[in-house]
Amino acid sequence: MMEDDEMKAKRLLSMIALILALAMCFAACGEPSGTPNETENPEPGTSQPGGEEPSGNADQEYDDTIVIDMNSEVTNFDPAYLAGVTTSRVACLMMDHLCYMDLDGNIIPRLAESWEANEDATEWTFHLRKDVKWHDGTPFVAADVKYNIDRIIDPEVAALRAGDLACVDSVEAPDDYTVVFKLNTPVAAFITKCLLVNPTLLAQPKALQEYGESYSDHVVGTGPYKLVEWIPGEKVRLEANPDFYLGEPATKYVEFRLIPDAMTALIELEQGNIDFLFNIPSTEMAAFENNEDIVLERAKDFGVCWIFLNVAMEPCNDINVRKAIAHAIDYETIYNTMLSDFGVFADSYLPNHNWAYTPDTLKYNYDPEYAKQCLADSGWTDTDGDGLVDKDGQTLKLEIGCGKRESDNVMLEAAQNYLRQVGIDVSMAVLENAAYNERLHGADFQAYVLNLSQDSPEPALVIDFSFPTWAGYNKFGYDNPRVDELVLAANSTGDQEERKELYIEIQKLIKEDYVSLPFYSRYAQVGVSSKVEGFTHSAAIFDLQNVKVAK
Repeated sequence: MMEDDEMKAKRLLSMIALILALAMCFAACGEPSGTPNETENPEPGTSQPGGEEPSGNADQEYDDTIVIDMNSEVTNFDPAYLAGVTTSRVACLMMDHLCYMDLDGNIIPRLAESWEANEDATEWTFHLRKDVKWHDGTPFVAADVKYNIDRIIDPEVAALRAGDLACVDSVEAPDDYTVVFKLNTPVAAFITKCLLVNPTLLAQPKALQEYGESYSDHVVGTGPYKLVEWIPGEKVRLEANPDFYLGEPATKYVEFRLIPDAMTALIELEQGNIDFLFNIPSTEMAAFENNEDIVLERAKDFGVCWIFLNVAMEPCNDINVRKAIAHAIDYETIYNTMLSDFGVFADSYLPNHNWAYTPDTLKYNYDPEYAKQCLADSGWTDTDGDGLVDKDGQTLKLEIGCGKRESDNVMLEAAQNYLRQVGIDVSMAVLENAAYNERLHGADFQAYVLNLSQDSPEPALVIDFSFPTWAGYNKFGYDNPRVDELVLAANSTGDQEERKELYIEIQKLIKEDYVSLPFYSRYAQVGVSSKVEGFTHSAAIFDLQNVKVAK
């Protein structure tokens, strides 16, 4: 269902006209299904996240530092270019959003203490707390919010995920504690989709202007911790913010240490040298059953890991090749033998615990003979008996890009073997995060693994960010006019049942276009030292406000 350039241009002009004329929407839900002008939690401070206050023994002594495994290098703390789970985890301790989520994924106040929207959700007004200071002691005011958002949507800044805020027409700061977002389209779930994402972490404008490209070495936010030092390839050290508006954190320092080798990191956890471990080797899950000094905490994530096929690049611009790839892989066997410790099986673009999931999509059943026939239909056959298909003297080659997450690597290795069996010569480009993200955003892969981690059941955070033509993660040339239309419709209403039906149709269409191969939805899991007190694990947030580590 792909268009040529002329048709694409005509459709794009029509869509722009439709958006301007009808104010159709570009956003999502996740907020309550009631009217959009209701404040979601009018009492700031009453439902703040975090574990229970550690009771402990009055004589108990505590370490002054929480040590966390940083299994991949952080890249850039500037919200305009911030990417990657590890970088986000560190950044969110230094910078804040207007709103936040509690442990169950419900939206609660943060820098904004209340908010309301007009009837058609095209104007959102946020009322800021008056007791917030930047890390340098200067007051946090509405003009700071305006500066941040204006910067993200400025085309010259080239923010990585500027598309997340495509619905924002303008931002106003009528006084020091009021921010008004004026949208070019109704957005019933503006907070979930647009204000809880990396680009809307708020950085001090003065610091952004003063430090420019070196801002990452001089982060100034409003969060519970301040940046002490970032030594690339080694560690990031943070210090508690004594002026944090929710109170000074329980532990003075947080240190993220880069331990690239997962086994080494596990040994460090077992020996008490680190307190949190996110990269747990699949072969070592039993370590948590046999050692009372460490605990495995696990929660279901709302993202999905898939392989995207770049339909704008050969050979995946041929739907027969995409069909062959999809049906050459035995997904269930890969999951049952390699991935069950990492997450739950996924056969669509939303996990089966998402409220908009449907099982009624096209199944990519394992059928290698059908895969070979699809290749033959496009002229790819094994003419020289070497086990690989070829056409016009060229072997069918496919490079698949991937980061260094263990589960993704074993998944891709298995898929590579299955594809080889039908004659496709697959190579794996396993890269460090920075190199992977650079190639990903440059659309420089024939196919690539994307393991989306989402802390909210809002389907737009997966679907809308990946499959419409304007989506930030759509680096693979996918262009289905009906999907674009349905995404706009799904985001123009706050009725959850109506939205569910729209997202079901979207999932079905994407599956029929053979552009993305879902594998599993990973667990949000972390290994925790038994010395840690006051921590409650959640897929929604990683909160250290009340955390202490006993000596």
